[in-house]
Amino acid sequence: MKRVLDTVDWSVPALSLLGSVKKLDPMKPAVMFIRHTERFATSEKENIGSNVTTSRGMSAAIEFGEALPLTRRYRIYHSNLARAKETAEGIRYGVASKGGLAVVSGIIPASLAVDIEAADAYVQALQKRYGGAPWLRRFIYAWCAGLIPPGIVNPSIAFTRLIAEYTVSNIRSARLDTLDIYVSQDTWVAAILLHWFGEPVNEDGIRYLEGFMIQSREKDLTLYLGGRKVLAEYPYWWSQL
Repeated sequence: MKRVLDTVDWSVPALSLLGSVKKLDPMKPAVMFIRHTERFATSEKENIGSNVTTSRGMSAAIEFGEALPLTRRYRIYHSNLARAKETAEGIRYGVASKGGLAVVSGIIPASLAVDIEAADAYVQALQKRYGGAPWLRRFIYAWCAGLIPPGIVNPSIAFTRLIAEYTVSNIRSARLDTLDIYVSQDTWVAAILLHWFGEPVNEDGIRYLEGFMIQSREKDLTLYLGGRKVLAEYPYWWSQL
């Protein structure tokens, strides 16, 4: 029986990311940021008690966990939306089913929206106007340019710096074989890539379980993104975290 990840059209970036895990320096902890798995049509108003992941999406999340190397131990964090929590739990189950060590460690203490209903309406209007993946590029660029009223969303640079602070704080307590996985939404992953590394938003958006990884070096970061391994400069404010 074929895996879901071998049959769905959105899994190519996820499989590429999984392949890059084996290229990590085994003597250093690492960090991964990914979008949640496939889910039913929902809004930003969903809560942790919801059940929004499709059965195919849950199978893919479990397979993602099963494909992670057993040579590492995993701490999984997620945003406050049900789709992210369910994905985190699926990945943890997949790792554990292969005899690996994984734990869901908690909720990322950050929020994109100031007014959830207003943010949801704004996103829906963009999706209706631009359709498909293009809406994400328009949202991220408008958000980062300060074109979205502050009463709808938090400032993008403050939002991504808050996530950086949380990430760095966690990595300080990591073992050398730790891989911290952060599961959130496409908007989060795209904004982090733009503000941390200056990486533009893909024309295809951020697909399910797509993301990137980083490992710290003395003077720079190793970034694994889209099948690439590149050296990236630390943001100037990174040393202040």
